[in-house]
Amino acid sequence: MEIKITYTAIDIFIADCFSSCRKNKEKEYAIKNRYRPDRSGCRISRRDIKPKNMKPIYIIPLLLILLLSCSNESGTMNEIKKIHFGENNFSLFDSLEFRFVALETDSNCLIGSINRIEIFDNRIFVHDLFHAKSIFVFDAEGRFITQVGSIGDGPGNYIAANGFEIDRDNRRIIVNDSNRERLVFYDADTYEYIMHRSCAVSYFRTHRFLSVAENTYNVNSRVFTYHYLQPYIYEITDNDCKLHTMLSFEGLAFPALPGSSSEQERSQYMEELDNSQKKIAAYGIFESNDILFIQLIIGKLPYFAIQNKTTNMSSVFDGRHYVNSMSLDAAVFPVGATGEEIVCMITTGQEINRKKIREPAFAEIVDSMKEDDNPVLCFFKWK
Repeated sequence: MEIKITYTAIDIFIADCFSSCRKNKEKEYAIKNRYRPDRSGCRISRRDIKPKNMKPIYIIPLLLILLLSCSNESGTMNEIKKIHFGENNFSLFDSLEFRFVALETDSNCLIGSINRIEIFDNRIFVHDLFHAKSIFVFDAEGRFITQVGSIGDGPGNYIAANGFEIDRDNRRIIVNDSNRERLVFYDADTYEYIMHRSCAVSYFRTHRFLSVAENTYNVNSRVFTYHYLQPYIYEITDNDCKLHTMLSFEGLAFPALPGSSSEQERSQYMEELDNSQKKIAAYGIFESNDILFIQLIIGKLPYFAIQNKTTNMSSVFDGRHYVNSMSLDAAVFPVGATGEEIVCMITTGQEINRKKIREPAFAEIVDSMKEDDNPVLCFFKWK
């Protein structure tokens, strides 16, 4: 029987939800989160790069077989975009236009860290995966509106919001309650519970490619996927998936893949990556209409790569140079993207020297910022 596979943001989300349901979440998180960023933001954890999308090493061979088989029949090498991030080290502060939103701190919305941001109808949807394990809604100015659902055992509750997606066409919020292997649906306007649905195996099998796609993202309704240990970005269409972009970074290299899937070899492989100063241990992509922004882990430290998609100007920064180039004296970690802007998180517990801040709007926020306040959102685009 021939299966016609169509891909939408919701399809990808549901397939990814089911894939995550099938694994031991506690073990998976323990592997991913072996490093936590210190308060200065100089260290980085795997949780800072879309942790819900990072799957264990053992699925790599299957993923690559599927990806390569999809791409070999689609297009030629001349059609594949090649992006090299050099060491131009231009000033990000002079090149970017910033705006900031301080999220209101309320006893009903205490956020420890932001895993993901979505913007919908001038509202900001914030997902805190590891602390509150919930989804909070703010208006465009950062004022708290409500929490989506709540933790509990009832039909309209979830044990933990392990992920979420907004069905913009049907105006619904879909929460991944993977602890109970189900999706919970809420009205995107009233935030009221609508229904829940099990993550059915039959649905998973009709989207078998997406079940092993490590990361997916959308730009202008085009869907892309990539594996965080390989330099290839693939575009998914209704009937195909094809190699779209090849990435390279000055002075950095992608690692060779492990030869087997034994627990001992996976552990040794990850340890070697953690101790390497040149090998890319993971990366996450955030893309707007004009910016391709990539956060990488090299050893235990963060690197950041950015490209102007219009002029092709690009650069790769280590964590310290990135902070200095931003001129905000703060660690600024990406958590999402809109059509026009990249969205980043600035945690309030950092030691920030106001005298080093060149952006007046952020300096004003810092003046009134307390250590336990909710994070500040930083939006930026090219000037």
